[in-house]
Amino acid sequence: MISAFRFFDDRKNGLIYMIYASRHGRIALSVQRIITLAVISILSTLFVYMCVYSVAFYIYGGLGFLGNSLQSWHAYSTISFTHTKAVFVLYMILLSALAFFLTGLLAWIIAGIFSNVSIGMGIVVIGF
Repeated sequence: MISAFRFFDDRKNGLIYMIYASRHGRIALSVQRIITLAVISILSTLFVYMCVYSVAFYIYGGLGFLGNSLQSWHAYSTISFTHTKAVFVLYMILLSALAFFLTGLLAWIIAGIFSNVSIGMGIVVIGF
C-alpha cells in the first residue's frame, strides 16, 4: 500500500505533465512501476517467510524433514500433492508473492481512478 501510494508523488509535484509530454513517458513509467511493485512484493514475501520458517525450523528440528513427501504429514495426507515439503514451501512463497503483487496492483489501479489520491487511497483502505 505504501509503495502504491508513493507512485502518485509525481501528481503532487506537478511532474505529471512533463512525464505525459515526453516520448513513451507514461508507458516507461508504468512498466518501471510494475517492475518495482513486483520486486517489492517478492522481497517482502521472502522476508516474512524467512522469519516464519527460520523460527519453525528451529522449533521443529531443522531442515531434515523438507525432503519428505508432503503427504507424510497427517494434515496433508488426503491431498494429491506428490512433491516434497520443500517444493510446497516454494509454492507457498511464490503464491504469496503473487498475491502481494496483485493486491498492490489493484490498489494502484483503484487509487489511480480518482483525481484526488487521498480519496482514492481512502477508498482502497476501506475496500480492503
